This record gives sequence, C-alpha cells and structure tokens, in this order.
Amino acid sequence: MSTKPTTKPRWALTAGGADAANIATPSPGEQDIGYTNGQNPVSSGKTNWLFNAIAKWINFLDDSPNFAPTTANAPGLKGTGASTNGDGVQGQGTGAGKGGNFTGGATGPGVVGAGGATSGDGFQGTGTGGGNGVTGTGQGAGKGVQGTGGATGVGIAGIGGATSGDGVTGSGTAGNSRGGNFTGQGSAEGALVAGGATGPGLKATAGGGTPARGAISLSSQATPTAPSDGDVWYDGSAATPRLAARMNGVNSNTPVAVAPSANWTVPGQLTYMRSPDGIVRIRGYAQAGAGAAWPIFTLPVGYRPGPFARRFGGADSTGVFFDVIVNGNGDITATAAPVNGRLYFFDCVHFLSET
Repeated sequence: MSTKPTTKPRWALTAGGADAANIATPSPGEQDIGYTNGQNPVSSGKTNWLFNAIAKWINFLDDSPNFAPTTANAPGLKGTGASTNGDGVQGQGTGAGKGGNFTGGATGPGVVGAGGATSGDGFQGTGTGGGNGVTGTGQGAGKGVQGTGGATGVGIAGIGGATSGDGVTGSGTAGNSRGGNFTGQGSAEGALVAGGATGPGLKATAGGGTPARGAISLSSQATPTAPSDGDVWYDGSAATPRLAARMNGVNSNTPVAVAPSANWTVPGQLTYMRSPDGIVRIRGYAQAGAGAAWPIFTLPVGYRPGPFARRFGGADSTGVFFDVIVNGNGDITATAAPVNGRLYFFDCVHFLSET
C-alpha cells in the first residue's frame, strides 16, 4: 500500500480557499479535446483552472468522510470485496469510536444487508472481549433492532455462547419498559420457547428480593371459543373469577350450563365443572314438570366417573331425601320418581372423573 502524502497540492488557490484572479474556464470544445498537438501559446488561466479544480477535489476527498453523490439513487459508499472472501467495506473505530456509523434517511434504514445467494448472512457482528456483536438503539418509538424472516425463516435468531451465554437477552430501561415484547401473526405464537435437553421451556422469576407481583401475570380474558389442550387462561369477567386450562379435551375450572331433558326447567342455574385435579362438581337445581323423567341430563366424555356408578344423598324442595346416581355413561338419574313442580338439588354431587 502506498504512503498517504502529508502535503496537499494547492494551485491558484489561497490558503484561505480563495481562487486566484487568473482562472479561465475552457470552452466545452476545449474540455472535449484538451490542448492540441503543438498548440502555442497555452493559456495560463485555463491551465490554472485545471490544477485549481484538481486541488479542490483532493481537499474535498481528504477532509470529508461524507460522500453525497449527485446521481439519483446512487449509494454514498459502495465497496466490492476481492474474489476470495474479501470484505466489501471494512471499518475499525479507535477508543470508543464506532467501526461504522450509518444514519438512514427520513424513512430509510441506516444499514441494509443482503446475504449471499446460498446461505450467507445479511448482517453479522462479532463482539470481542466483553463487547456486543450487534447493538441497536431506536429513536422515539422506533425499534433498536428489527428482523424480518423469509417465507419460513425467523426474523431474529440468537445462539448462546459455548458455555452459558444466552442466545437472546432483553432488558427494559427506566420508565417501566419491557425487556421483550412479542406479537404473533395469524395462528402463530407470540413466543415459542423450547428448553434444553434437561431444562425447562420457560422459567420466570418475579422482580426484586421481596416481589410485589407474581412471576407470571395472565391478562383477563373470556373463555376461548376454540382452545387446544395445554391452553391456560384467566377469566376475570366471570361471576367467580378463575384460572382455567384445557386438558384432554376438557376446559377445567369452567362451568358448563346444563341443557335439561324434556319437561325439566332450570329456574336458577345448573352447571357442571371439572377442576384441574379431575374432580367433577355439579352445582344448582332443576324443576320437574308434568311428564318429567330421568335422566335429567347426560355428562359428556371427560366428566364421567368410569365404569361404575356413583351415588350421592340429595333432597327436593319438600325435604324428601333421595339418591342422585351418576352412571358410567354420564346419565344423571335418581331413586325417586320426579314430581311435577318440585325442585331437585344436585350440589351434593362431586367425584373423581376417570374418563
């Protein structure tokens, strides 16, 4: 590599940047063909014009790291690496200086990277010592770093260090900001977490030595219309707020209203529900009408006692006791025939579901 000169040429140009008086701009024709062979005399003013322009361009290129091309859509800086793994552009900062500092236009990105045709990274950063491989700082409501995946690729992927480094870590700043904020699209998860060979998929720790809140907080929502096994939600809008989950096709801790058989009515409420530990409970009462018969209703699969029936002591609105029978097929019957106009209470029923 050649040595950079320490003296910059200056011609027909004062140290203060003022042009000399004897500068004459050649005509377009003269600029096309230059001096002709044997031309005499040669204009000193036009020679001064040439050397003056060269000096100004040298000063501009040496003094300013900012290049603003006049051609529309032309890059301010473009580099092409050598044929065998050469870097297109390389910069190295000193002290606390940056290796590269790029600022996008009003709506343009500061840096855009496009990976190679096969599997090259669009952008790659490697920290040294304790330095970060990549650091991004947003402005206003802008993101510090945003990644958009390909058709089936991830937007951002992080791989932890060889011993115990985190693949991705986020820390909120002052003002109650979040360490991470994820929103899924369509039917995709907002965050998908998989544990290591013997590690948990997700671990949460409440902040502070004496935390004011729990490690995990679920926002209240209505019971989902199409939950899948494993879904968990908190329904704070219910008469009795509850934490519920979908397990083996059943919504636990979620009361299901009974649709009684013919000639039965529910003047108040009559529901059944299964808790996470598999206990099924029936709450409420029904009124028998003319022609009412057992079963009053049938529990669906997931709420049944198994092959053997269960008996529970019940009573009607006149104080007559009878046995409520929960059959293996889910039918709810009793040992006493229904009497027109009487109320039959089922709060006594609770058992361990085996289906």
